[in-house]
Order: sequence, then structure tokens, then C-alpha cells
Amino acid sequence: RAGGRRICRRVARPLPEAERHGDPDPVTEPQHDADLVPVAEPQPNHAPAAEEDDGLSGG
Repeated sequence: RAGGRRICRRVARPLPEAERHGDPDPVTEPQHDADLVPVAEPQPNHAPAAEEDDGLSGG
């Protein structure tokens, strides 16, 4: 939901607006990234992805 908001905001608002905000833009970018990393890591780990990892490591 956060990612969609960022995209909508960028499309709805012009480029000058985003530049003026600047502060919130860079602050939200890292936040979303960190959220996606920890959330996606545990998900694939539990899933069969772990098996794939083993195969990739051996290969």
C-alpha cells in the first residue's frame, strides 16, 4: 500500500512539487525499501525458496 501511494503521488503531482518536498521523498524511499527487505526475506525463507537457495549454493 505504501508503494502504490508513492507512485500515485508522483503521477498525480507534477515534478516541481516532488522537488519542493524533497525531504519527504528521500525519507519515504529508504523506509519502503527497508520494509520490503525484512518482509520479503522471512516470506521466501519459510516458503520452498529455501530449497532453491541450497541448489543455487551447491551449483
